[in-house]
Amino acid sequence: MSAEAGDVYLCTPTTERGSKVFLSAGPKGKDFIYVRGNVVVVREAATPLKGFVYTEHPCKATAAAYAPSGNYICSGDEKGNVRIWDTTQEERKTKYEYRPLGGKITDVVWTEDSKRIVVGGDGSDTYARPFLWDSGSSCGDLAGAHIKKVNAVAMKMQRPYRVVTASEDYTVAFCHGPPFKKQAELKEAAGKYVNGVAYADDGSVFASCDAGGRVFIYDGKEGTFKGELKDGDSAHKGGVYGVSFGPTGQLMTASADKTVKIWDVAGMKLENTITIGTDLGAQQLGCLWMGEHLISVGLDGNINMLDAAGSAPKSVIQGHQSNVTALALDGAQYFAGGNDGSVCRVDQATSASTRLGNPHKTEVTDCIIDGDNLVTIGMDDNICFTPKGADALGAGTKLDSQPRCLAQAGGLVVVAASGHVFLFKGGNKVFTENISYEALACSISPNGAQVAIGGSDNKVHTYKVSGDTLVEDKVIDRKGPVLAVAYSPDGAWLASGDGNRQVIVYETGGYEAKYMRWKYHTSKITCLAWAPNSNQLASGSLDTNIFVWNMADELKRIKITAAHPVNNITALEWKDDNTLFSSGFDGCVRTFKVTSF
Repeated sequence: MSAEAGDVYLCTPTTERGSKVFLSAGPKGKDFIYVRGNVVVVREAATPLKGFVYTEHPCKATAAAYAPSGNYICSGDEKGNVRIWDTTQEERKTKYEYRPLGGKITDVVWTEDSKRIVVGGDGSDTYARPFLWDSGSSCGDLAGAHIKKVNAVAMKMQRPYRVVTASEDYTVAFCHGPPFKKQAELKEAAGKYVNGVAYADDGSVFASCDAGGRVFIYDGKEGTFKGELKDGDSAHKGGVYGVSFGPTGQLMTASADKTVKIWDVAGMKLENTITIGTDLGAQQLGCLWMGEHLISVGLDGNINMLDAAGSAPKSVIQGHQSNVTALALDGAQYFAGGNDGSVCRVDQATSASTRLGNPHKTEVTDCIIDGDNLVTIGMDDNICFTPKGADALGAGTKLDSQPRCLAQAGGLVVVAASGHVFLFKGGNKVFTENISYEALACSISPNGAQVAIGGSDNKVHTYKVSGDTLVEDKVIDRKGPVLAVAYSPDGAWLASGDGNRQVIVYETGGYEAKYMRWKYHTSKITCLAWAPNSNQLASGSLDTNIFVWNMADELKRIKITAAHPVNNITALEWKDDNTLFSSGFDGCVRTFKVTSF
């Protein structure tokens, strides 16, 4: 009795206007790293579906980097903590945890022997700190290197080691070591925040970039100024947030002017300009040149795969920057809604994702497939009917109260709202009923004859469908607010899950309770889903776990522990009798292969 984890459809980076996006390369030039919420994402550049996440940070993760050995990753968070964790095992176990800074970690670098780490960030008096990876002991003193937050750190990977740190005090600190200590203060930024620094692979030079659109080149060993890269008066027309060297010494720069530029550093001249887009989301906040892969990230969270000689991105990886709150499978693709109002259409085989335009203004609370349409509802009180192949959501219809849940069958779409129940047919509203309770969940039987609605009044309200109207039938008492209801595909059963952690299944003839022992979750039930065979029922919870219940034997169950580690489950969908999809607050959609009981 078990379930095996399958594919993970990964979230995209967290972005904030005016702040750089952290990107880091794996030691083999295959994986790249970024962060989203409390999640550290490691993703293959060539195959975007392949990758993994680390979710053990209790707060927002901010930076991460592979050890050159490839065996560990050091990641930092907004509270100043760093965790060093194993990449060689699926469990990603944390080996060490330290708190080198008093505030947000903004960058992490290792020495080439994987023995020392330097972090930069915020704090009360120290903004960069070097330490030994296996003890946390200091291996230098950078306490006086800056007087404001450090935005980036870069390491010369050849001996003698050099470290450079870029700060909001308008300077770059040039440091010798180990033990690491500041040797010089570089002031070419002259009143502008220094956003990034990067060393060439051979250590011969390093580059810095600033909020004034300028990029400067320095000698890698001595720290002496060599020159400024210019395309007119400066390198870019907007702030530069990323610099990254290519394997042959070329330099890639990313800017808020919505371009990425490729430079010949030896000749100090521009080679190519890649225009990412024209809207606000095309502002580029980070970049990474990793072997044959050139990557940049925009304010919209899009990951752009570039060609050094191209004029536009050759491909774009889209996805959710937010928590995934709604999920609907549709053959070889799925749709997912987020708590930022966004909706993505994702190809299950390739992970290729399209973020649909005209999003909801706030959280998407549910989505379903109704024939050729995607139906979505949001906390903006709108319901949208959208052709499944469209690139933007359809015009929304304002509802009389906030919609909470959707269901469809027999040509009808049921919307359960905070004070109403609505019926839609062909995209048009045909019935409205005021209700005295707050609806939290709904389901419609496969033949379209019965509707069940879970309420905040600790009851399941059932209705008979009569034409285009609902007629109240039975009311079933529960011991907690009913947060999930689901009719089985064969119409024989109605399952309900409540805030009291219990799943109860009723036969639909007279709504008599048949299965009442399923109370193994440790927190409230958030979602339910039946397998197509009607013999397996999955439940998700705030406790991060999924249970698969067996209708043939009430005492048999499969527990998927920490299905979305440290994040609650928001939706479940079965693709077939053995493949379960889930979504959660880690921003990911995951699959599980469920074996027989």
